[in-house]
Amino acid sequence: ATFDKIDLPSAKDSVMHPLDDNNEAWVAKWEMIKAAKETIYADFFIIGNDIYGKAFLGLLLKKAEEGVKIKLMTDAFASYEKVLGIDVDYFHELAANKNIEIRFYNRLGRRILSGTFGMFTNAVASNHDKFLVIDEKYCLTGGRNIDFNYYADVRDISAAWRDSDVYVESEVLAKEFIEKAFFPEFKLPRNKKIRKDFINFSSKRDDLMASVDAMDQWLNSDLVEMRPDATERYNTKLAKYATEVMEFKSLSGYEKKFNIFESSFRGDLKILDKTSHLNRKDQRNEITPSILEMIDAAEVEIIIQNPYVILSKDVVEALARAQARGVEVILHTNSPLSSNHLQTQALFIDQWNIYKEKLNGARVFAYVGEQMLHAKVFVFDRKVSIIGSYNLDNLSENINSEIVALIKSEELSKKVALDIEKDLDVSLELTADERIREESPFTMANVEKQKEIRKVLKYKKYIGKFI
Repeated sequence: ATFDKIDLPSAKDSVMHPLDDNNEAWVAKWEMIKAAKETIYADFFIIGNDIYGKAFLGLLLKKAEEGVKIKLMTDAFASYEKVLGIDVDYFHELAANKNIEIRFYNRLGRRILSGTFGMFTNAVASNHDKFLVIDEKYCLTGGRNIDFNYYADVRDISAAWRDSDVYVESEVLAKEFIEKAFFPEFKLPRNKKIRKDFINFSSKRDDLMASVDAMDQWLNSDLVEMRPDATERYNTKLAKYATEVMEFKSLSGYEKKFNIFESSFRGDLKILDKTSHLNRKDQRNEITPSILEMIDAAEVEIIIQNPYVILSKDVVEALARAQARGVEVILHTNSPLSSNHLQTQALFIDQWNIYKEKLNGARVFAYVGEQMLHAKVFVFDRKVSIIGSYNLDNLSENINSEIVALIKSEELSKKVALDIEKDLDVSLELTADERIREESPFTMANVEKQKEIRKVLKYKKYIGKFI
């Protein structure tokens, strides 16, 4: 009933598929882009400097050369040059094609200028969305960026990340993604429009096409062959990417094993969007109020899986109300052992007394191995789920742009809940360990991480607003 009361367009009885498996998540995106006939809208926080990032850009270029119209957005800080992501020359190569438009969100120069004049929220504000829309019908969103960490299988890389996406077929939701989530951020004046090089001294086309070739061969067979009719330069690039992609052994032949267009899950789905702090003309947060409504409507169980947890007062109070009604609350997050973001972990530890006092009935679990949790998932009574980019922290709630799918499907929700239960089997229940319950998860960290956590807590009143 609460799902239906949320006054947003709904895709009724739509085909959908949860993507918890990393290989499946990558193949889904690959197949969707390959199948594109008319348009592609791609919005990802990070595009990495690896075989996944380059093959993704290369495949977009290949589709543009076939006549597909493409709009691509990535975050300026996360993907610009070699700050965290791929060399900017690859984007210039794509921008040279008339069918591709590219924006870097919140350009670096404007960020630096904002920081210089003390406008730190403007400096850190990012486009944290992750979604793909093909031919204004086939949609995918979730927590994964474009980088090997999100798609490697644990059989190949033991520290591969755990994440979740969801695929859906719906013209109604495609319109929501494009008109509500994409264009309001894409058109912001603070963005950097990427243009072709004035003089292209070093074309990246062979590089990009070789990465596509290597990836596509590997997805459809158990080897990557050189091209006898290609140039030596091309085959040198192809050999390089063949070596890289063949490290992901479990990905070999995977496109023959999995077809996203044969998905069989069905349900109703709505898109909840949040514009960034920078979007002054269209300030909107559909996510946080909807989460609070779903918590207040839960009758039996609430499962929350989130990598970065700094609970707001409203969320704490809503979960406390749920516990008072007899609802079981399960929270799964990272520990100092698995997290890549010790600042968030430090503030999570700082909140530990809140968990003990106000949420003393909640079961809190944390990853303790090499894998990092990156999934942002909520499951309510195993009937309604949320999958998207939204972290339980101040950045997501008040600063960044975010997007999630709100899904009414018992079949899908039960599948997602069971996948989370498997994660709990390899996690530590923090609230069941008396040592940790009394001292906080801080005790799990090694000496070096403890030093970093203490440093963050020392300055928490300054940095807490921006995490």
